[in-house]
Amino acid sequence: MVQPDPSTSHVCHWFPRGQCKRPADSCPYGQHPEKLDPSLVGMKVEEAADTHLGHFDNEIGTACVRCQQKAYQCDKQERGAGPDDPCSECRHFGGASCICVLSKDTSYNDQQWAVMMSREAQDYTLPAYNASRTTEARTKTKKNGETKQKAAATTIPEAMLKPDWDGETMAQLTAKDDVLSSAIRQYPRSYLVPPRDSSYIRKAHAFKAKEAEKQQHAEASSSKRKEPSVDSTASTQLPVLPTPPPRPQADPVHGRSVTVEFDYERNLCTVQYEDGYFRGGPIWTDSPDTAPQISTLHRGGAPVIRTPNATETPASKRARIDNGFSAQPASPTCRQ
Repeated sequence: MVQPDPSTSHVCHWFPRGQCKRPADSCPYGQHPEKLDPSLVGMKVEEAADTHLGHFDNEIGTACVRCQQKAYQCDKQERGAGPDDPCSECRHFGGASCICVLSKDTSYNDQQWAVMMSREAQDYTLPAYNASRTTEARTKTKKNGETKQKAAATTIPEAMLKPDWDGETMAQLTAKDDVLSSAIRQYPRSYLVPPRDSSYIRKAHAFKAKEAEKQQHAEASSSKRKEPSVDSTASTQLPVLPTPPPRPQADPVHGRSVTVEFDYERNLCTVQYEDGYFRGGPIWTDSPDTAPQISTLHRGGAPVIRTPNATETPASKRARIDNGFSAQPASPTCRQ
């Protein structure tokens, strides 16, 4: 629901709807006029009980908007849907710009509520019945002080009507009595209920609901793409890393050592020198029988790993290891 703007109105629009629970002297949205008090509903004057619109018809699709706004009886429901077959009121007093069609989203109640709320200067009463359907041009003053010329009411030209149009005459319409009693016009809040939302507000609500659905869908899709959350207590406990071994000494032939890699799955320590030469050996030298060994070390490439033959003897295995690596035993710095 659209929030009322206190700067453009002196009345709290929530109050007549029965939705404002604030005290009248401290309501930020405006005054709480007695004529708009929702407690007036049900306190109807007896003389209004038998009037045609004593209850303010709240059904949609029973009249055109113009008749709903002026509280006239409308016979559009008995006619064709197009504007070329207007109701009798619009035919004689609507003018060339009138488009007479059944209202699809408002009722007499809704339109008369709007009329009531627009008449703050008239103490929220409904305008007097215009039996003669005054046709003189007049000047209308807007809330901001601007004036607007209202053209005199005229008939719809014959060229805009279907050939066999038939309805009440102008004389018959002006001879009718007011369908609303003076009590209803004096205390309209006693006979009105809060109106349904207009098509504009309904579209705004539908747009907001659609945008909220899109946002929820986007958030759901985004959460599916994220990695599984990790326990915050576990994430704060960093793994305990061992102290790195010292850098192996430079080789007189191959230069300084560049990288040292440990492969715990294969129990292998590999040193690369600045000229691209690799030298490796087991990490745990106390159990070499279970460690894969480097059979060939070559320049500019990765070592070729060969798993020891299970049938060879410890002595031949030791000799193969010594021949496959350097003549010197594996450097202690390659241990962990």
